[in-house]
Amino acid sequence: MGYMDQGQEEDISLRLDDLRHMRAAEGYLELGLYDEANAELERIDPLCRAASQVLTLQLCVYAGLEKWDLMQTVASKMAEHFPDDVQWRIWWAAAARRAHSVESAKRILQKALETHPNDANVHYNLSCYESRLQHFRKAQRHLARAIQLDSRFQLIALNDQDLEPLWEKLSQREE
Repeated sequence: MGYMDQGQEEDISLRLDDLRHMRAAEGYLELGLYDEANAELERIDPLCRAASQVLTLQLCVYAGLEKWDLMQTVASKMAEHFPDDVQWRIWWAAAARRAHSVESAKRILQKALETHPNDANVHYNLSCYESRLQHFRKAQRHLARAIQLDSRFQLIALNDQDLEPLWEKLSQREE
């Protein structure tokens, strides 16, 4: 898969057939049919597969198929090419967590925080990683900042398994 130079992505225009394959892939993804979604993405013109919306779907396929190394490769390359789009680093960290370790995922997002200090998603994900690593004060600080930036994370955090160690630690303090 070739990657484009920064700014080149805007030149990629998807044909109607490519858009149909994308929509079909999205439908398959919603149904959890990852191989079928991947087959639809492979039907897209090879010159158009580097479009960010196609690559985002490809990352979803890789996640569903648990192909963490492939997901990490694509997301890291896109993060290099598009450093202003923090979502690529979040994808990269998610893949690194599963392919390598929580610590490696944390390092990726700490780097992202340098250039995106006010991104709620980065803070939230760092909170989850810090919680898993049992760095509870850091987890609390990142979670508080995520909620300050986007109040929706307050509800999301209540049911997030990655934050269970934090909730357990906080409930022990209350006892």
